[in-house]
Order: sequence, then C-alpha cells, then structure tokens
Amino acid sequence: MASSTVWNIIFEQGAEFQAVVTVSDWPATYPALSTASDWRLRVARAGETAFLTANTSNYITLNGAKTVATIKIPSTITNAFPCGNALYDLDILFPSSVVKRLISLGSAQVNIYAGSV
Repeated sequence: MASSTVWNIIFEQGAEFQAVVTVSDWPATYPALSTASDWRLRVARAGETAFLTANTSNYITLNGAKTVATIKIPSTITNAFPCGNALYDLDILFPSSVVKRLISLGSAQVNIYAGSV
C-alpha cells in the first residue's frame, strides 16, 4: 500500500475489526522497513483527540520483514467508538525518531453494529 492508496476504514461499533495492510512500494530514500520500531494507527473525529491509537504493543502485529501489518481491534474497544465519520493516519516509526506517514487523513466511519440492536 503506497501513500496514494485510498483505504476507507469502516468500523462496526461493538464488533471486532480486522484488516491487513501490505507495503509493496517503499522509497529507497526512506529507512529500510525491516528497521521499523513500530506502526501506529490513530483515528479521531475532525479536530478532536484520537479515540483509537493502535500500535504493535496493543492491536497491530507485523510480519518478520515489517512489510505486512495485521490490525485487530476487539469488540470491547470498538464498542466505545463514537458513531459517525472520522479521519485516520497510519504511520511507520523508526528508532532514529523518524516517522513516515503511510496514509494521511484517511477516511474512517463508525457504524452501529447490526448484531447489537
């Protein structure tokens, strides 16, 4: 997934969310992906504090080469998400304090989970 890729995230409030993100194009001028220290997904309503910050210490798992991230948010967490539109950023962090934004101001939406009605 390159920075020009459009990925609209749709969360169902109270349902588990799972997605896989693969980086296939990585500029040679950036640090090697294999040296990344973390991936971070932040989701927030416009102008508000993030209601989700996912990283490798909680909801993101990386493959050995750090080119594939599996994001898994449990239903107990999505249950507290506010319904409506939101924005997200997906960042890759490196030990040298370098942060590369894979996706900036992506579109996210939280819907009421049909199974919870």
